[in-house]
Amino acid sequence: MVLFITMIETSLSANPASPRAAPVVAVPGEQAFALARRAPDGVAGRAGFPVAPHVHPDMLQIILAMSGNCCFTIDGERHQVEAPCLITVPGGGVHGFEVGPAVRGWAVTIAHQRVLDLVVNRGLDIGFLLRRSYIAGFGTNRRCLHDLAIALRNLCGESGGGLDGEAVCVEALQRIVLVHVLRTIRQGQEPGGSKDNRDRDLFLEFRAMVERIFLTERGMARYVAALRCSHVRLNRACMRFAGLSAKGVILDRLADEARRRLIYTTSSATQIGYALGFAEPSYFVRFFRRHTGMTPGQFRKANTSGR
Repeated sequence: MVLFITMIETSLSANPASPRAAPVVAVPGEQAFALARRAPDGVAGRAGFPVAPHVHPDMLQIILAMSGNCCFTIDGERHQVEAPCLITVPGGGVHGFEVGPAVRGWAVTIAHQRVLDLVVNRGLDIGFLLRRSYIAGFGTNRRCLHDLAIALRNLCGESGGGLDGEAVCVEALQRIVLVHVLRTIRQGQEPGGSKDNRDRDLFLEFRAMVERIFLTERGMARYVAALRCSHVRLNRACMRFAGLSAKGVILDRLADEARRRLIYTTSSATQIGYALGFAEPSYFVRFFRRHTGMTPGQFRKANTSGR
């Protein structure tokens, strides 16, 4: 049996009678793992035991249970369905789960930014995945199940393998997974919770705006004016769903763009720095080191040596 719990509280415990006794663990970064093999790094748990309540800031979690019964609660609503089933939980949703020894499946976390990239740059109508949780069965549509299972298995197998071109392959597989998740939910969905969440909508509007103008606009005035909100409220929404201030979200996106260009282009670090709006190469180097712990040259060498 798999028990999935998704709540909005900021602290929980394994004992339902005292839901605020233990802090929620924040699990950063993208991950991919088989449900029957291990729990996510930083989250206590093993097969047959509950995983501590945790949250994935600015990450979309996708869980595909291939066998067993699933009982989970999302936004105070309890659901019980039989596997195979798909569950998606956007960043900011606190959740925990219990994996029984007979359960098979996969769980991955994918950065919100990658979802938004498909919306903004590819025109794929998939942004709804970041607005609330979803539960979807497969019914007689075995093709959706087959395609999603293969994509998730390949993504889990590729992640952390250290093979040549791993970053390129993982990014491509993440996109394939997201497309199959989109198709699955479109063909038969059940909403996972119905509470209105204006802060989440604000955060998503902000992230979409960041995607459009982060190369030219890093000050907050234009963002808060366009979104018609206060800086305080925007910061609150960003801290909840990304674990960063609004300014931090912009700078984090800038750092990710720098990493991508260092890996996938032949432009020099100086050229990339200028393209990203840094007036001096030294400013870019300091910025990049602060966000990655490496110089641009060290990062490029570490991530392209096998290509």
